[in-house]
Amino acid sequence: MTAQHPLTPRRQPSQRRSQATVEVILTAAAQVLDRTGLAGFTTNAVAERAGVSIGSVYQYFPNKDAITAALIARSSASLRTALASAIDQATGQPLHTGLTLLVRAAVAHQLARPALERTLDQQELRLGLAVADAANLMLLRADLIRFLDHHQGTLTSPDHASLASDALAIARALIDGAACRGELDAQRLERDVVRTLIAFLAGPS
Repeated sequence: MTAQHPLTPRRQPSQRRSQATVEVILTAAAQVLDRTGLAGFTTNAVAERAGVSIGSVYQYFPNKDAITAALIARSSASLRTALASAIDQATGQPLHTGLTLLVRAAVAHQLARPALERTLDQQELRLGLAVADAANLMLLRADLIRFLDHHQGTLTSPDHASLASDALAIARALIDGAACRGELDAQRLERDVVRTLIAFLAGPS
């Protein structure tokens, strides 16, 4: 018998009731992690917050790292959805306007629950899950390339694939860096990230 990966849920909920139970557990886990940090993040605390038995938690998750991995996946999916919507709105807009919409979505996601997102970012590295998020990153990169294609001739390079990869890295570094410093001024952060990306993508004004 193949051993279960320690970050893999014990079972995938297939019925509406079990799906609801998993959602309650993950929502409670996010609340516990957000309020207490890693120090108070235990399966018992999650079960108590969710109002379910510890057995119900273990029915789906073998340990708290598996819960953390599920929270990371949920956060990544939420960010991907927000950015995909922003890409749709940005298409056809001037470069500055479009980038502002994209950056605003990313900043809003990070600062909605900054302590939680900062912890999840750290745990993603500890658990070795960055590679697992590669699919979301590739989809986002493809979306950004399509957006940049609408601005052919105004960018610093015709290699839009490289520009997209570097722009994503720059934006993430700036937003994550601000989060680590505890900066919560969304408008200022948005303005700084957009200014940096415009200078990188289109050169000095």
